[in-house]
Amino acid sequence: TIVSVIDAIGGFGDVLDDGNATIDRILAGTHSVGEVFGFLAFLVMLACLIGTFVVRIWFRVRGLRSST
Repeated sequence: TIVSVIDAIGGFGDVLDDGNATIDRILAGTHSVGEVFGFLAFLVMLACLIGTFVVRIWFRVRGLRSST
């Protein structure tokens, strides 16, 4: 997903330069952005999962058939 790509790009922010650890703040910052978007994507997926269960239970209780 795009969140994984953003997170992976942020991994290039920590590099070794002739044995010395250096940090590229812009690339390292994309890692933080990827974490935020990843968390938001997780919340959206969780809400969709709960919504699916609620609708399926609603159809079962009312005795209706879904179109799928």
